[in-house]
Formats: sequence, C-alpha cells, structure tokens
Amino acid sequence: AAATFEASSFAQQKYRAADGCLANNEKQGDICLASEHSSSVAVHCCKGSMEKNNLSCSRSGCKTRSSFSEAKSYCENQGMRLCSVAELGSGACCNKGCGWNSQISWTSDS
Repeated sequence: AAATFEASSFAQQKYRAADGCLANNEKQGDICLASEHSSSVAVHCCKGSMEKNNLSCSRSGCKTRSSFSEAKSYCENQGMRLCSVAELGSGACCNKGCGWNSQISWTSDS
C-alpha cells in the first residue's frame, strides 16, 4: 500500500505523485503534492513510451527530492523525464531496486 502524504495548503502549483509500482491489482491513488514538499519524494525517470512499447524506467542512484523542479531536473540531466502516473501504473518501474516499489514518486502530471 502506498504511503500517505498531506498536500501543502500554500498557494503554489500542485503536482500529482503516485505509487512507484502497483502490485496485486492495486489501484493508483490520487495524490496531490505542492511543488515544494517537506518530505523527500522518490524520483523515477522514464524514456520511451507505452504506445511504442519501448518504455523504460530508472531509479538510478536511488534519488529522492523534496521539490518537483529538483526531481524534473534530475531526470532531464539523465537524458530522461519524470514518469507519468500512467507509466508508473504500467509496471515499468517495478523491481528496479532501492526498495521503492511502494514509495510515492513525483510524476510529470499536474
């Protein structure tokens, strides 16, 4: 089961976060985080696409970031992008190390 994070009440952009790996027919939770968050959130980086059947996911370095912009920049520096909620739900990021199958991750969705 996914951890629960409370969204900040600050007037700032909100971003969706998601469980890094769904198992046993779990449903993806609808998690909204402020762009700057008090807890570090996992970073899953993706490249390719589900439509072209070449989606790949990386947890390289087991990085966590407390802001959306830091997470986005980290993935871009790896030549990748933040995964979307749908991509995390596809299973592409399951069993990639770091013990993060149940960790909440920043997503590209807002």
